[in-house]
Amino acid sequence: MRISVDRVYDKIIWFLTVFLFACFLIFDTYTWGKYAFLAASIMIFAITVLKGRLKIKIKIGAYQWFFLVFIVYSLLTSVWAMNASDTLTMSRTLFRILVCSSLLYFYYVEQDDVGALLRAIMWAGYIVAIYSIIFYGLDTVLAATAGANTRLQNDYSNINSIGMACALTCVIQFHEFIFDKFRLWKAFFLLPTILMMAATQSRKAMILAILGILAVVVLKNADNKNFIKGFFKVVTGLAVVTVCLVAISKIEIFSGINERLTSMFNMFTGEGDVDHSAELRNEMIALGIEWWKQYPVGGIGIANPHILGAEYLNFDAYLHNNFVELLCGGGVIAFLIYYSMYVYLFINLWKYRRADKKFFSICFIWLILMFAMDYGMVSYYSKTQWFYLMAQFIGVECLKKKYKEAKNENK
Repeated sequence: MRISVDRVYDKIIWFLTVFLFACFLIFDTYTWGKYAFLAASIMIFAITVLKGRLKIKIKIGAYQWFFLVFIVYSLLTSVWAMNASDTLTMSRTLFRILVCSSLLYFYYVEQDDVGALLRAIMWAGYIVAIYSIIFYGLDTVLAATAGANTRLQNDYSNINSIGMACALTCVIQFHEFIFDKFRLWKAFFLLPTILMMAATQSRKAMILAILGILAVVVLKNADNKNFIKGFFKVVTGLAVVTVCLVAISKIEIFSGINERLTSMFNMFTGEGDVDHSAELRNEMIALGIEWWKQYPVGGIGIANPHILGAEYLNFDAYLHNNFVELLCGGGVIAFLIYYSMYVYLFINLWKYRRADKKFFSICFIWLILMFAMDYGMVSYYSKTQWFYLMAQFIGVECLKKKYKEAKNENK
């Protein structure tokens, strides 16, 4: 009887987790959205306590320590910040995210694997895609795929964030198909997700989806004991996936995103037309690096680089590059504190990779993509990004647990 009750608790927590990840985007522009986010986190924690018969193991792990050090340093930069108010506001926001994410962490870190959390993120992406189509209307979404001039606007959430959520969902679902088995009913949900990703015309989303799918194919066959056979499988798999992706990209709904990708490549080659957003991003990166050179150690204050954008580029926004944003705002110290998390995660994922190939592969691919995507976005203040990092730390803890169990069994 107790087992069945625990399963009910687990299901409720899982559905609340799906709701929580979906509300990051769906309720992003609503002032009461943060309360829905907080309420879902508290409910998950409360059910975790009930499941433990009014007891809970409060496990403070590397995630909390890294996050807390970053918050403390962010707070410290308010002493020399251009605008201390912006820095203090950001520090409070980060602290709230730490508290709420820890309420989930205490439950999921005790699970056998990170699979349930990954599936929750995937289904949240499906919900966001379907909600977006309903919100904008199918005709508007279809029209938005036609060309760069018809791109959807940030009406209820950042359009790039919607595209990235859809792309990540595609990668997780493809990974599940490759490592488990193909299920047609799940493939059906990919249709609105791919459509919405095309409608957002997000270059980052398309690159994330393509690189993620290719990486899944590589890691699936990379450690084959027969090198020649493994190499052949990898090459064949990459060739098949590449041909499929090229064929899919020729479909009319991807004409808008193809146009934007072409303009981005033109920026690097120096030939053809370059869209204004790509040029502006380059100018913002150059501006951030210029000011970082003036204040290399401590920066101009966390959350302050937007002031430079407003003053010098007449564009009041963050610098659209997490590396440069951290260097400019918090100096080398902020950069090293934040990205030391990635170093920790990469080392430990690789160290315990043999404990569970399936979950190592998706966590490792996902972490590489998170790091790479920081070139085109500012992520350090995002709720979604910190919850993704939380999932990565939980993944490491689960791999450690499985590694120790296997080691004890061998003994």
